[in-house]
Amino acid sequence: MIECLCIIEKDNFPALLRVYSGGKDLNKYHYMCYCAIDIFEEKEQAARAGGVGKQVDSYLGTLYPAQEHKIHGYITNTGVRMVMILDEKDGKDGSLVKAFFKKLHSLHAECVSNPFHRDGQPIVSKKLERDLEALVRLWNSDAFSLR
Repeated sequence: MIECLCIIEKDNFPALLRVYSGGKDLNKYHYMCYCAIDIFEEKEQAARAGGVGKQVDSYLGTLYPAQEHKIHGYITNTGVRMVMILDEKDGKDGSLVKAFFKKLHSLHAECVSNPFHRDGQPIVSKKLERDLEALVRLWNSDAFSLR
């Protein structure tokens, strides 16, 4: 079950943070997303040290385990970072998580392509909210697929 989604801009500003676990302890999810930033930076430094010709997958896998959660990460080619916090009981494999992130990336790209979107500001989009709700509902009902 998805408990939280966060989109972090390249300057470490959380442009979107949505909690889907009934709004329990919002600060806990903020903290986990900020901890994920450190892991993103470590992985980015390691990729840079690996050389220019090395192809790096956008899906970074499980960033770190927490007590009752799995925290997964995805980074776009523009440096936008996406975090998905799953309940530890969620047994979906990495290919489904990667497919979810690709759909989330597509929704984000569509949203920020809007001429009225302002960089560095929180993302405010009714369409994105509807689409995110539908995507999370699919995931949490086990109806999400690779298509």
